[in-house]
Amino acid sequence: MPQPLRSNDPAPTLAEVARRAGVSTATASRVLNRSARVSTEVAARVERAARELAYVRRRAPSARETGVVAVVVFADPLQYHADAFPVRLLAGLRRSLPGAERELAVFTVPRRSRRPPLVRYLCGGHVDDVLLVGPWGDTALARLLHAARVPVVSLGRPAEPGTVAFVDADNLAGAREAVRRLCASGRRSVATIAGPPDTAAGADRLAGYHQTVAAMASARRPAVAYGDFSAASGEHAMQRLLDQRPRSTWCSPPPTRWPREPSGPCGGTACGCRRTSP
Repeated sequence: MPQPLRSNDPAPTLAEVARRAGVSTATASRVLNRSARVSTEVAARVERAARELAYVRRRAPSARETGVVAVVVFADPLQYHADAFPVRLLAGLRRSLPGAERELAVFTVPRRSRRPPLVRYLCGGHVDDVLLVGPWGDTALARLLHAARVPVVSLGRPAEPGTVAFVDADNLAGAREAVRRLCASGRRSVATIAGPPDTAAGADRLAGYHQTVAAMASARRPAVAYGDFSAASGEHAMQRLLDQRPRSTWCSPPPTRWPREPSGPCGGTACGCRRTSP
């Protein structure tokens, strides 16, 4: 798998893309600039070579900053607009931006979608910085941003260490403490609604749950159901757990925040869980 491009690595050139694709530099330029028609097979070779080399077309350096910070949220647009967290996130970002001449540009992107237009915009000199929010999956976008020398930070630990700078909660320790408190209050059968195991937050929280249940002599066997951090999936997972009749359930909220104000039956915020008998 291609490794993240370090800041001191030489940027790949158009000539290197052309050589890797087995075409002339002029042909590679026509493909990437979409300035003339070429065969589908040739275009596919050039685009594949550009992806493998993390090649990004660069605009001439600007004499001034754009004043724009891009916030890329990897979530279904309908789910994003129904969640209160993005409002709090944007409010916090606005307060943290120095001066009044900075603007936020927010993009909602389905997690596993192809996104060439977004990449071209972010790497084309239109933004000064990029914040990635949510489970953004493969490292292609981060690699291309690094190649274009665009500062990027992830809200949440990426699945691959060393990919990009990030800010995150300690999900492993948080899960351990949540289960420990439930066991200390007298619960013996503690279940969990886990997030997607291919995300860092989902994997860490599930690991913390299993470690603590195994270490507590009073705890019974684990009971796990999976969701995707949405309210609907949390409700469905809780229904499955209720069939097993657990005495207490710890739900895993979306990875970008922990519940602050109780609003649902389980005491969490938009988690979809239902309270069980103590």
